[in-house]
Amino acid sequence: MLTLTRKANEAILVYVNGELIKIIVSKISGNKVLLAIEADRSIRIMRAELAPKALPQKEENDAVPSSRSDIE
Repeated sequence: MLTLTRKANEAILVYVNGELIKIIVSKISGNKVLLAIEADRSIRIMRAELAPKALPQKEENDAVPSSRSDIE
């Protein structure tokens, strides 16, 4: 996992399969952070708590490693 520190109005750029995703910290208020995300409409973006319901289920053999130690 990559951890980055950003201030309000700063951004992070992510490239996925040649597509650019720009994540901007719009506002910080107490323990809440407002993010703005710029990406092509073809890129599906959702809150993590909604992902298990919205994404197709994977077979156990297709599981994504949960940490670097699972890869080695």
